[in-house]
Amino acid sequence: MPKIFKNKVAGYFLYFDSSCLEEPAHLHTSESPKLIYAGNAKIWVFPDGNTKIQYAGDVPEKSLRLIQDYLSNHYLEFFELWSKKKTPFEILGFDDRTFTLADIEEIQRQQQVMLDQLEK
Repeated sequence: MPKIFKNKVAGYFLYFDSSCLEEPAHLHTSESPKLIYAGNAKIWVFPDGNTKIQYAGDVPEKSLRLIQDYLSNHYLEFFELWSKKKTPFEILGFDDRTFTLADIEEIQRQQQVMLDQLEK
């Protein structure tokens, strides 16, 4: 479970599980340098820098907003780290590294479908 950002963001370490390839790109929060799932938040991160909170856990709303703001400014760094295991594009079945606007829109559509299914 690699730690994404060296420093805490809004009092939390941000992590992702590099073996979790069946879900869209996301990260977890932890007050501890070791990821503890109890009480953590899970945040989806989209290729355009937008985020969505899957669950907040025990993380206060103000901290979640600060984390989301941070991610909107550092999402490329997140995706660079995420892609070292497998890119969101590969997870969704795209092999080619050259994408058209239609490809990216399709990826975003597929991610939204996945999120909609998770909310049911």
